[in-house]
Amino acid sequence: MDVFNDYSRMYSSVRVDLVYLEDSVLAAHLMDNGIDPGRYIGAAEPTALVCMMDLKERVVNDDGSRTLKTFHLNPLTEAVDKLTVSMSANVPEVLYQDLDSFWHSDIASDSGEALWQLQVNPYDADGNATEDGAASIYYKKVFRTDSEGNNVVDYYHYDMETGTTGELAATGEAWVMPMDIVIGDVLETRPFGVRSDADYTITLILPMSARRSDYNGMTYLRLDADNYELARESLTGIEDLFVTDEVESSRNARGLLLTVRVCATGFIILISLICTANVFNTISTNIALRRRDFGMLRSAGMRSREVYRMMSYECIIYGFRAFVWGLLVSLLLCYGLYLVFTISFYGSFEAPWRLLLMGTMCIIAVVFSSMPYAVSKLRRDIPIDAIRMENT
Repeated sequence: MDVFNDYSRMYSSVRVDLVYLEDSVLAAHLMDNGIDPGRYIGAAEPTALVCMMDLKERVVNDDGSRTLKTFHLNPLTEAVDKLTVSMSANVPEVLYQDLDSFWHSDIASDSGEALWQLQVNPYDADGNATEDGAASIYYKKVFRTDSEGNNVVDYYHYDMETGTTGELAATGEAWVMPMDIVIGDVLETRPFGVRSDADYTITLILPMSARRSDYNGMTYLRLDADNYELARESLTGIEDLFVTDEVESSRNARGLLLTVRVCATGFIILISLICTANVFNTISTNIALRRRDFGMLRSAGMRSREVYRMMSYECIIYGFRAFVWGLLVSLLLCYGLYLVFTISFYGSFEAPWRLLLMGTMCIIAVVFSSMPYAVSKLRRDIPIDAIRMENT
């Protein structure tokens, strides 16, 4: 077990991820980065390492295109030498024990008060609409210190429309355990298991020996096992443990990607064969309908080499028209797909020039390969017989 993540919140509502590493793993990582582990392992007061924040911002370029740039920066200023992190226990079950399905989240009222929102699922287990619909219940979180000096939080019913708070607490107390953490060095590189995509989040790393034993909140564990099958069987047998199998998810994603690639490749090959057959048929039909014209030209003294040159010129015009129309349509489709994807992803538009070049080469190859096939039929024609041919 290498990493524990305790997802907590500071009093100022800034999200903080507390990551606990085994002492030996943390010491090895610190030595690799030239940091003395003695300040963190076995320290009398919890001292945390700060991870650099990967802040993603949308940037509008001079040409009007949008890109998503990542800024690698320190989330804390040098003036901050200590943080007080409040680790609250789970919300009392009495608030939602009568509900089969619901959503919940921490929000703030218009006046900045800390609220807990409980949204009832508008559908039951059979997919039918419930009487409550998508109703939301709000509770105000009131922090205080009890007679024994313990930090607790009470939940009161809160009316969002009028902004009034109930007089009696809706449930019992929930424990809140603040912890003072001294800020240490800043880590440029993150150890295994520490997320790097947490925007606007302060990620602190502490040794496992500094983890408080009285904290029973939600804990996340990320494992890297040599024997994957044995680890999966061992974890799936534990109750009250939700396991996310990243290996299986990766396999499913690769399988889906392979299926899409096979289907797309087969479709492209099929369309390419149909287009190639259409080109050969069009040019062959064109040659067959113009046999009398070619017979008259040859009878007037045009040699086979000159006929071949004329056909080459026609094929160049034919291929150029196909290239121009295909290029315009392809660029429009690519830009349309870009506009669709920018709804969820940010990035600048880049035309697939390599694929367009490959398509151009394929057009030239198909057009010029069909030309010798069509001209070979003219060589077998006798000019006088071609002139006598009547078009019907």
